[in-house]
Amino acid sequence: MERVIAKRIEELIGNGVTVEETTVTKNNGVVKRAFVLHDGSNLSPTVYYQDDRSEEENIEMMVSLFRTSEKLDIDFSKVLTKSFVLDNVIPVLISKERNTKLLESSPHTDFLDLAIIYELDLTELGGNLENATIKLNNNHLDYLGITLEELRENAKADRKGMTVRSIFDYLNQIYCLFDENFEKSADVVPMWIISNKTGLYGASIVTDKALLAEVSEKLGLETFIVFPSSVHEVIVIADTPEASAFAPMVREINETEVAEQDFLSNSVYRYNGTELTIV
Repeated sequence: MERVIAKRIEELIGNGVTVEETTVTKNNGVVKRAFVLHDGSNLSPTVYYQDDRSEEENIEMMVSLFRTSEKLDIDFSKVLTKSFVLDNVIPVLISKERNTKLLESSPHTDFLDLAIIYELDLTELGGNLENATIKLNNNHLDYLGITLEELRENAKADRKGMTVRSIFDYLNQIYCLFDENFEKSADVVPMWIISNKTGLYGASIVTDKALLAEVSEKLGLETFIVFPSSVHEVIVIADTPEASAFAPMVREINETEVAEQDFLSNSVYRYNGTELTIV
């Protein structure tokens, strides 16, 4: 079936392009069906098949994205330089336990029971690359003469900005669930979503002590509890001595509500006024 889809895409795009069918291992070992466009340029965009869409919808979506990619003018000689990588590297926080194979070939830093890998943010190149990234591997570092320590020093968790939002404001904006007095109710536990402005891989904010201190100041909380909502965001509540009691809830939500590819951790964390710790 996959080759049938690839041939349809080739016919619709024309211009002698070829489309390769493949599989790509994503975060947490999730294997995704993917299609790669080859048009003779130095850019081979990859688009993932969406299982919740019909075959026709997938073909229409992929043709549209591939046609957009044909308009991109990227100077990869600029990208493959030490200075560009160090100026645009970002940290990505992932599960260490579920990504052992990925970590074998990726420069990374252990962080509590998690791991920080590093990606190259391509936003600076313009075009339609605002959220495009390249996952850095050990071969990239060897080729460019970059050390892991240099990646650590230059990776900025807030390169895409940091957002601190009340979860009730967030939900109300989408679903209009609560009136303006709901959050002030004595029965409601205030909760905040911490991420970046893109909402992609924003959980890495908690790896930066300076950003945690900024969250502490913004919320007026000297210490607080952090729930690993997903790789994209975390949820914060005021500190409580019963924090460990939330662990079963975190595990259940991860098992029932969080996509496997977005899973971060089943642990509960505490910011102790200086750094993040496991409860």
